[in-house]
This record gives sequence, C-alpha cells and structure tokens, in this order.
Amino acid sequence: MKRLIAFIMIFGFVAAIIPAADFSWTAWGRGVFSPVSFSGEDSSVSAATHSSADQPRITFALAGTADSELVGFNADFYWDGGIPAVGESANVWAQPFDFLRLKIGKFNENDYRGIIGNTEFAGWILPNSGKDEDAVFTRFQATGGAFLAITPLFWLNSDWNGLSIEASIGSSYGGGQSGRNVLGMDALDVYKAIQIGLGYTIPTIGFFRAQFIGNNRAELLYLYGSRTPTDRKLMEGLTKNRDADVVELAFSFTMIEDLTVELGAKLPFKFETDAAIELYPALYPIIPTITANLRDSALQLPCSFALGAVYALNDFNILARVDLSMGGQTEQINVVTFDYGMTLNFWLNPSYRIYGACTVGLDIGMEMHTKDTKTTLLNGKEPIENSEYFDFGFGPWVEKDLGGGSIKLGLMVMFPGTDRYSYDRTRTPSFIQTFSTDPVISIPISITYSL
Repeated sequence: MKRLIAFIMIFGFVAAIIPAADFSWTAWGRGVFSPVSFSGEDSSVSAATHSSADQPRITFALAGTADSELVGFNADFYWDGGIPAVGESANVWAQPFDFLRLKIGKFNENDYRGIIGNTEFAGWILPNSGKDEDAVFTRFQATGGAFLAITPLFWLNSDWNGLSIEASIGSSYGGGQSGRNVLGMDALDVYKAIQIGLGYTIPTIGFFRAQFIGNNRAELLYLYGSRTPTDRKLMEGLTKNRDADVVELAFSFTMIEDLTVELGAKLPFKFETDAAIELYPALYPIIPTITANLRDSALQLPCSFALGAVYALNDFNILARVDLSMGGQTEQINVVTFDYGMTLNFWLNPSYRIYGACTVGLDIGMEMHTKDTKTTLLNGKEPIENSEYFDFGFGPWVEKDLGGGSIKLGLMVMFPGTDRYSYDRTRTPSFIQTFSTDPVISIPISITYSL
C-alpha cells in the first residue's frame, strides 16, 4: 500500500511541474464486507472481498497527453491484498494521422465490448455467478501487445462515416526484440492469433460489430537439438485468445428512447490437435480426462449466444439478460467422445429510485445445465452422472449514492441444484466440497468509489 501511495504522490508532482502536457487521473475501487453467510449448520464471515475476487480492488489511473494531442501514455495501478502492481493499462500511444491510433504495451480497450453486464451481487446468487459484458462481445486486451484503431472514412463529413477497424497483435513466444529472437520462430504463428474486428454505427439505429479471434493453443514443436516434440504455445501477450479460432458478431439496438437491446454470438471453429489437452474436467468423484502428447483429438468448443436488454424510464430501471451455450464436443479420436449439454443462464434485475440518492432493487438469477454424455466403443453413449443441475437465487438490495461512490446492502439467497466440489490434484483429498443443496443466505455490503 505504501508503494501505491508513493506512485500517486510522484504522479501528482510530475503533473504539477510539467505544464507542457495535459494530465488527468481517475480512480475506481470496490470492497465487499459480508458479516454473515450461512448454509445448514455452517456459516462464515468475509471481511474484505470484491464482487469477483477474494480481496478488495483499489485502483488509480493516470493519463498524459502532449500539447499536440498526438502522443501520450496511460498507466494505472491497483492493490488487491498483495503488492501494489500495474493494473489493466500501461501503454504509450500515438496518433500520427487523424484516422490512425497505435498503442504499445498493456491495454484494455472497450470500444466494441458489450455494454450490458450483470448484477454486482451475482456471485452471491448463483454458484457460477453470471456473465459479464465480454460474453456479448469480447474486448481487446493484452498484457503486452500492439493495438491499432483505424477510422478509414474519417474524411467523410457525414453521419454515415461510423466505420472503424481495430486489431491487437501479440509477440512470438518468448518475447524479446524480433531481430534478436528469430531462430525457430514464424511470424505467421503470431498473426494467425490476431484479434481483429470492425464496428459500424448505423445512424439513429444502433452499433454493429464483428471480429475474428485467432487461436493460441499449444502445439508440438521440435526444438533445436531435440528429437522429442515440446508442447508450446506460439504467441504471448494477448489475453482473450482460446484454443479455437472464433468469429463473434454483436449488435446494439438503441433506436427506441429509454431502451437498449443487445445481441451477441460467438462461433468457435472445430479443430484437431496432437498436443495434450483436457477432454473433460473433474467431476466428483472422477478426475479430469486428459489426453497425452501425440494422441489425436478433435474439439468443438460450445457456441454461445447472449441477449440483454435495459429499459430505463425516469426512476425505474429493469435489466434482463439471457446467455445460452450449446454444441460443445471433445473427442480422442477412435477412443472416447464427450458431448456437453446445453447451459442456459437467465437474469432479471428491476430497480427503482425511491427518493434522491436511494435506490431499491431485486436481483433474480437462474442457471440450467443439461446432462453431458460419454461415448465409447465398448459402452456406447451413456449419460454422465452429476453433470446436470438447476440453480436458482434471488435477493433484494438497497443502495445509497454518496456522490463519487455508493454503498449497497443486499440479502441474497442461493439455491444450488447439486453438490459442488473443487478439484486440485496437489491436495489431499483432491476434491473439496464447496456447495451442498442447502440454501446459502448472505448479507453482502459493497462500497464502490468512482472518482
């Protein structure tokens, strides 16, 4: 924490003594205190957590822009219970032309990302929590990469020039300067893992975007001096790649006043690999099914669809969200095939500002997963026990706006549909129960600042 305070003081000093630039800072953070959660005869207390993590999230960000407004930097820092560290942004940027912007470093770009998220207390309502805006359309994000944004029709003085193209690119595995790190590398391996998309604003109607996210799955390579293939990924730096190539589509409809509707789809391509891969995760009491290197596998990741809507009229607001995942299949060729069941996730979150700074609401969530199946030559197709569930939860809450932040109190009730276990092969026992079918009742208190 002392380091974070020192960073803030240094940035403040720099901003004060360098007048030839425009500096701005922002800050956001959240902590959640749950004085009691109980289920059956068990109970617990969590004094310092976050909506989606085990520690509070404290962040501070600084941006600097030259007087020319053509070059600058972004940097943010955070503390989440450990050593203060760089957050989601640490990059330099330049805009050499009106239609082109380039960033280098760590970034988190949300121009295309979905805009309809979920309730803050989702993790207290369903065991698997809820989907965020990335489930509608994935943002551009990197721990170390290059980001380009192009507006090719910038010169059109028209409402119809709302076309943009954005892309993020990583580095060859192992990093370093490309001129010093060439042997055994292929630039095509990096570019086939590119994330590239386009967005188009249709005047008065909405915003369409489409993108391709290349795969970054492990492949078996023969390194210099070795006769044994090594399992290695070919690219690093980008954080949103998966094992499959994925095409994503999304549209945000904003034509009707007070109503926003958003639809997104993610369509992964089927692929084959001879590198070790997990065919089926751990499911109590069975450990994961993992293939070995040099065993041929074929995988089809699930297709997913997200539909969200927000209606806001005066002091009344209602959010609805549906997420569907289906069609997943993994196969060790000529040995075993796993077909994944459908997953349906539904949320309804009405709220009403009762006076001035006080808002009340109700969060309702549901998740259903149908049975997975396993097919072998010996036994044919058979259902996998304990793979299906139906979870439900709800909770009223009240929130007070504090000006630059808020405090929110909820009474959340979770009804897990089945017993749940976490798995870690390094532990004894490897399986630890995390939920029973008893209701879980929690009282989370959230404080959020946004400065």
